[in-house]
Amino acid sequence: MAGLEDISSSLQQGENVTVALRDLNILLEANDTPLYIQTVLASVPLTLVFGYLQSGPPAQIGLACNVLEKLLSKMPATELVKISTYIELGLQFTDPAIKRACLVALDANCNKITPTITAPTMFHLITQILGDESLECAKLASKILLQFLSHPAQLPTPVKDALMIDLSGIMLVSSTVRYRVYELGVMAIVNGNSESFELISASGLLTGLLKELEHNDILAQLNCVELLLELLECPEGVSFLEGQGVMEKLHTLLIKAQQDPFGEAILPGLIKFFGHVAMSSTDVLSLVRGYPHFLPLVLQALPTPHDSTLWGIAVDTFALLASKPNSRVVLLEQSANTKECIKALGSFIINGPTEVRIRSLEAVSQILSCPEQVDSEESVGWKWFSMLGPKLFSALMSLVKQPFPVIRHSALKVFLAMADHEWGQKIMNSNGGFLEFLLDRSTESDKLGRELKYEIVCVMAASSCAESVWGNVDLLKLKKYEKEGAFYALAQSEVIVATDGSA
Repeated sequence: MAGLEDISSSLQQGENVTVALRDLNILLEANDTPLYIQTVLASVPLTLVFGYLQSGPPAQIGLACNVLEKLLSKMPATELVKISTYIELGLQFTDPAIKRACLVALDANCNKITPTITAPTMFHLITQILGDESLECAKLASKILLQFLSHPAQLPTPVKDALMIDLSGIMLVSSTVRYRVYELGVMAIVNGNSESFELISASGLLTGLLKELEHNDILAQLNCVELLLELLECPEGVSFLEGQGVMEKLHTLLIKAQQDPFGEAILPGLIKFFGHVAMSSTDVLSLVRGYPHFLPLVLQALPTPHDSTLWGIAVDTFALLASKPNSRVVLLEQSANTKECIKALGSFIINGPTEVRIRSLEAVSQILSCPEQVDSEESVGWKWFSMLGPKLFSALMSLVKQPFPVIRHSALKVFLAMADHEWGQKIMNSNGGFLEFLLDRSTESDKLGRELKYEIVCVMAASSCAESVWGNVDLLKLKKYEKEGAFYALAQSEVIVATDGSA
């Protein structure tokens, strides 16, 4: 294998180029420190590497691309600034591997070379790649753009103006690219500040996104609803949606989707949207009454898991509503349907397939975690737990002893939620063997299992009802376990002594 000096000579003279590039790749794989990269660049200027990217046999171009990627990935930010012209050249190549190498280098140094990236030509080229056929390159370009759109003060005004023009042009490429731009705008608002919202809103992107709801294309509507759901994560987004009457439009879409045989695909997204709005609302009852088709659809879909996606969203939404005091009221109004849903969850836990069982366990743990003013047999939590079925606790005890961690952990979470209530501890105490299981460290071999058990013990030991429910002797056992910690292990010597003594 040739040394760096011979490689440089071969590349400059155009002799044995493929072999020279292969040897250079090997050298860079063996030593990719920034100091060595600078040594290589002193002997092999990037002009040479880029020259061999533009023409030659495919194998030679591939090797030159690998060299470029290795050089750029470890190049110090100060050196990247010096070769910005070559980076701009690389962004214009049709080969996605070359563009990717340049984008990765820019992304890794975004905060260090801001003036270089926000220079008009560079930023324009990055923006254009958002419409690239290569999804990987488009995602990298979007990631870089997002960092600046989330903090638009970093962008010079002419660059902002040019960016909006560029984005408008790129959106015409295809519906896929159009939604890439929409997503970029939405995520800039969610991750950014009020200035980000003002910039994106003024560009017309949000108005264009809402118009997508008017199309009869189910896929376009589905993508639109998912992005609108993201907007609920920030105050500016919520205010915008409220001001544009989006709730009314989505409720109308919900009604139409139920009547359309092809509309089932969009129903989960719509339910999820209304569920998130309900959780952030101070008047859930008025919201549910104002959009009357939302809750009945949830209550109808939960007991019958024919459509796994719709059922899963219905379960999650029901659990979300049932886990907050201010939203429970809407379920209490629908007592018969709510009872049917809760009974269904109990049935799924006992007899359902694995995935259905796990999701039902997670839902029940979330429902029972709701704080209550009345912590007794008169509480909503106790009444709902009773509706899960007389065999539910026995089923939970069986599940926490299974060898499958995911099921075991989900069942332990239900116990954890119960432990926070006096009625829950009473049920636990009335089932012989529960405390022995809880205090037996050998049942859990993984970290999460041990932590869940420990958390249950801590909640019980700290509760005001612990002594009256468990008695002084068992309470001391709980406090001892709490003091020892989740990962306490008896010393080997003590085990031996105990064994010998018992013999």
